Amino acid sequence: MTTERYPDLPYIFVTGQMGEEIAVDSLKKGATDYVMKDNLARLYPTVTRALNEIKVKLKQKIADHNLRKLNRIYSVLSAGNHLIIRSSNSNREMLFEGACRILVHLSS
Repeated sequence: MTTERYPDLPYIFVTGQMGEEIAVDSLKKGATDYVMKDNLARLYPTVTRALNEIKVKLKQKIADHNLRKLNRIYSVLSAGNHLIIRSSNSNREMLFEGACRILVHLSS
């Protein structure tokens, strides 16, 4: 099924003689929805709903990605602040090396 290769792609099928058991099984395997041939008026709202769900999922993925990015930045800044507090002003080399370690460790 294409859902394995493209998990976010909606899969809506139109059928004329599908029983409820087969329809439920198809939905469990990844189909988004189905429309009966004798009720094609339902096709447009079904496709519209599926596309709206994709938009919501995409926005959520972007928000999650941005949150992870901000958390990494926060970790770097927090570790840098702790390093500055623990270091003395007279030992700039130690401060620089510590900052580099933090950036390499937390940025990857």
